[in-house]
Parts: sequence; structure tokens; C-alpha cells
Amino acid sequence: MASSIKPLVALCAALFLAACASAPRPQAQLRVEPFQPGPRPGEIIHRDSGIHFPARIGSFARFAGHQYDAEGRDISVGYSGDIPSVVTVYVFPAGEEDIETALVRQSADVLIAYPGAQVTGRRKVKVTPEAIEAEAVSFSFSTRFQGSEQPVHSELVLARHGGRYIKYRITYPADIADIAGEDSEKFLQHFSWPWAAPSRLPDSLRWPDGQGRIEPGIGAAAGGACRLAARGRVARGRRT
Repeated sequence: MASSIKPLVALCAALFLAACASAPRPQAQLRVEPFQPGPRPGEIIHRDSGIHFPARIGSFARFAGHQYDAEGRDISVGYSGDIPSVVTVYVFPAGEEDIETALVRQSADVLIAYPGAQVTGRRKVKVTPEAIEAEAVSFSFSTRFQGSEQPVHSELVLARHGGRYIKYRITYPADIADIAGEDSEKFLQHFSWPWAAPSRLPDSLRWPDGQGRIEPGIGAAAGGACRLAARGRVARGRRT
């Protein structure tokens, strides 16, 4: 028991220091459209990474995208589940930051964004159909979720893909944690990355239909193009 508690205590201490040092990132003006239409109905592709965002993944429907930098390399796309839950996928440059440092910094952002949030666990999980290993930190806090203030369970899942990090933020009501957690785990298993990580996609698609490894029946649902939350400018707010 003591050996399992020590890593969590160390993480909490590091998060406290990172939260104290964390500051909002400067705003920049939009110069690049980060998404382009994909080959499947309703699908969009992040130009910089080549990652496909289907209109639906299992029980989750895509609802919005955000851009956090002028070059379109730092983005997020949100999905809402039929079982009340939200999964947001973030793609951003890794730079020189190792995954442990990135995990602490990203977790500190959660603690800043949700005062009173507590870290409740850390573990390794598998993401994508290829079962790539990722780091996960769990949180509990109260927030306004789908129209009412309530306790929620929230996960931060982080993995490296070439020169980028891919982060998943998963949140659902605490009182349905069992079924919502199972549903969001299926999302992690089915959401695919490209087999390679190009430095940037050109305007013409470099990724042939199917190379994104979207599972049959999951990525083929129709839907509208992704709505950028702030067209004409970079979306405001911290990436949490």
C-alpha cells in the first residue's frame, strides 16, 4: 500500500509547485485554418498532425473545435457522449518537454481551473486500436456540468506521438462513474492516430481514406464540419 501511495504523493507535491508557477499564455492572432474536410461524411482532419476527427466515435458526437495558437498546431476537438460525458482531444507540440514534466504542468492547469479539485489517482492506460501506452491522472471536483452544479469525475490522459502530445480530458458525473467511465474508455480505444506523424499536412490530403484506422461503423456517421469556437481569432482560455 505504501509503495502505491508514494508516487501519488510525489505527483501532488509537484502539482502544487507547478500550479504556483503557472501563468496564462499570451494571446495571438489567427493566421492559419487548422482543419480541412476529411474523406468521410462529416469528418475533419487536423492539417498539422494528420489526425482524423470523425463526426461520431461510438456513442460520442463531435461538437466543437478550438485553436490556441496562430499556426494551427495547438488545437482541441470536443465530443459529447449519449451517456452524459464529455471527451476533449487536444493536440499540441511537445517541444523539449518530457512526458512527466508535461503531465505535471497539464495537471496543474486542471487544479487552477477548478479550485477545490483533488487528485485521486494515477495510472497507465491504453489508447488507440494499437493499444499505445498513456499516462492518466484522475481528479474529483464540483462544477457546472450539463446545466447543473454537481460532483464530477475527471481524467487527464497524456501520450506522446512523434513531436506532439495528444491529451484527452474526460469528465462525467460522479454518480454514473461506472457506466460513463466504461463508455469513455471505449472512446480511448477507438480514436485513432495516423501511423506516422508528419511535420505538417499540405492543403491536399496526404492521408488516404482508411489510413487513419477508423473502425468500421464508428467513423462513418454523417455530420457537419467542425465549428471553430472563435473564427477569426484564437480561442480564448487555458487549455485544460
